[in-house]
Amino acid sequence: MSNITKREIVKISLLVVVAIFALVASLYYSIPKKGDVIKIDCRLSEISPDIPIWAKQECRKKQLEMFDKQPK
Repeated sequence: MSNITKREIVKISLLVVVAIFALVASLYYSIPKKGDVIKIDCRLSEISPDIPIWAKQECRKKQLEMFDKQPK
């Protein structure tokens, strides 16, 4: 017969359930929700392949606006 007692089986099962619950909860709270604000560093927008095209276009617009506001 196995050396594992019923008490140890219950402890291990409870630990597995708690670990799965913690994993699901952390994934739920870390995934962006609809309406969340996404901040993108525009200094890296032109060289980073991970930044979407729409964000690059927004960064270009912001940079042009800042350039136009500079004193001449």
